Amino acid sequence: MLKVEPLAVRPPASRDKSLRSTPPRGKLKAERAAAGPYSLAAVSATTPHRQSRTKDTAGGLPSVAELSEARKPKDAAKIAKVAGRLTLFQRSPNWIVPRMNRPYTDEEKAQFRAQPELMEKVRNEIFQMAEERLIAKRNGTAPVEEVPIPLAHLHAQVADPELRAKLTPDYEIGCKRVLISNDFYPALTRPNVELVTDAIARLTPQGVVDASGRLHEADVVICATGFETKSFAGETAISGQGGLTLAQAWKAGPEAYLGITVAGFPNLFMLYGPNTNLGHNSIIYMIEAQVGYVLQALAQERPLSVSPAVQSAYNDKLQAELAHTPWAGTCTSWYKTPEGKILNNWPASAQAYAEAVARFDAGAYRDARAAEPAE
Repeated sequence: MLKVEPLAVRPPASRDKSLRSTPPRGKLKAERAAAGPYSLAAVSATTPHRQSRTKDTAGGLPSVAELSEARKPKDAAKIAKVAGRLTLFQRSPNWIVPRMNRPYTDEEKAQFRAQPELMEKVRNEIFQMAEERLIAKRNGTAPVEEVPIPLAHLHAQVADPELRAKLTPDYEIGCKRVLISNDFYPALTRPNVELVTDAIARLTPQGVVDASGRLHEADVVICATGFETKSFAGETAISGQGGLTLAQAWKAGPEAYLGITVAGFPNLFMLYGPNTNLGHNSIIYMIEAQVGYVLQALAQERPLSVSPAVQSAYNDKLQAELAHTPWAGTCTSWYKTPEGKILNNWPASAQAYAEAVARFDAGAYRDARAAEPAE
């Protein structure tokens, strides 16, 4: 039985080709895509709208390249409009909230040009609103029935109680990534779309066979198996003091001081490193704060290595704070290891992180020329 698992990130030239074959009626192609509410999407070319589709060698089938980019709920909705039949194989449902943005009017944009301080005010309001979302996420351990916005969104767009039940998560909101979409649920109610929650047994040249033995014929298979998030350095070989490699230092899971530097690796500075991801606000803000910290470190003009004791104490406190967030909930997710260590996310506000890295704390470092190798 083929078990669909997240694939490691590879350069395009070395991408795993083991799931590719050539069915009689077209191309069967499995591609890596970012984690979404489905694990596989099987597309059939049989459609009454053949003349309106992008053509390829399969004779009118939507192009494989186009379909392989199905990475978000909106992409599934787009595919449903051009495919004769779309089958979504769901591993677990996601909490989905409505997308409530709109374009600024010409009048509003003119006002922003005339009053730059007004645009700054609006931007700050958006930033603070995003910061306040973290409070909701930290309180996200409420029972399923106490999450009114995503449930109301689901009930408003899906009338069929059986389909609605399949789309209702049984874990804390925020435990997995919360998705934002207005058209994913409506796409699943289309007559040419089927949601399958049975496990996938195997792929064949004819399509996808589920655990019950049912064959779902398909011309194109889009494999949305996730992305690798736990190595940070990928396959890049990085060596520090005493020949210690970063992979060895991180054998129990990546960690860093402030998500920027690692004990035993002098002047190795990272942007968007361990535990600096956000679930509520702009990562650009975080990276800008990190750049400021790194520039202060480089201004010291000496090889610096953070103290192992400082790094250890920092991460102990960090994991203790993360234990009170929904990312530590009952679900499995890309945020954490199988042992429960959260590697990716920052537990507090973006502003709190910016304050933590605003001043380079030289006392946390030692001159690497006199430092001992990391323990």
